[in-house]
Amino acid sequence: MNKKQISIPGFKVFATAVTGFMLFSATAFATVGGPTLVYNLKYNPADQSVYYIERSHSGKGCPPVLEKISLSTGEIESVLSCDDGFSLISVEDNYNSQAVYERIEEITEGFTSLTPIHLKENSIEIDVDFSREEESEEIGYVLRRHFVAGVYQNGVKTDEFPIVGCNRDQPFSFAGYDIPGFNKKIVVLSSTVSDCFEGGYIGEGLHVVDVSGVEDGTSFGNSYKWDEPLIPSAGTRVVFENDEIAVPTGTAGDESTSGDSTAVSEDDSSLPLFTIIVVAAGALGVGVVAGVLIGRMGVRKNKSNISSETPGGDTKGDL
Repeated sequence: MNKKQISIPGFKVFATAVTGFMLFSATAFATVGGPTLVYNLKYNPADQSVYYIERSHSGKGCPPVLEKISLSTGEIESVLSCDDGFSLISVEDNYNSQAVYERIEEITEGFTSLTPIHLKENSIEIDVDFSREEESEEIGYVLRRHFVAGVYQNGVKTDEFPIVGCNRDQPFSFAGYDIPGFNKKIVVLSSTVSDCFEGGYIGEGLHVVDVSGVEDGTSFGNSYKWDEPLIPSAGTRVVFENDEIAVPTGTAGDESTSGDSTAVSEDDSSLPLFTIIVVAAGALGVGVVAGVLIGRMGVRKNKSNISSETPGGDTKGDL
């Protein structure tokens, strides 16, 4: 779907931050559900994969797990599973996860930490389109909604990936990360309400995305992602499903761009309003002129009636 993004940065950042804070804080009262967060991204050149920590704050209470995503296939594998983590902690330590973090540090020692990049400065935009609903037959309500996130750079579609959510009007946050030696690939971190269970919880995930290139000097290394929902910043993108982005007509990689009669420019969108104003003004003018003419005709008729009813007129009539 060809779109032109309507940007309201202040509102989007505020709405996303408040949503994330409320959902993250609500886990203290959750019985089963909870957010799933992704952080500590590192690149391993040996297997060309990005390693990252995934932490589920659901009722099961899994310790942090270590996973990796392949840059060549996009497949995700478990490196240190939930059960592996439980084997490193004990009741005596009150299930302290320190030993798990130490083990993860041992595995990822020597890997390169990924640096976040400014998506806007790289002209990278993300367009989220609704795909389908997933309902529960037993309970009879919507479990989650499926979307497709299209990635555009300089108005040209370069890639897409699936993403899940709860509502069509919820915000979707995205952050991009540069990969050493891969100028035409980045890793995108998605953060949004990922299902409708217990009102919905934040779910984060990683996606390997093809791009046309990353500009030098567009990274900001002072933004470190920890065990918390993605915080919107100048380098991230916050979009809604009904947002629109500008896509040049006939661009390669997006078959919906050619012959799109629904996409209109800002000048075109102002034509209907201008036409209405002109027509209304013309109608008003015609009404005023018609009213004046009718009024004058009425005055003349009244004068004629008065003249015919004068005494002089009656005498002349009798003679």
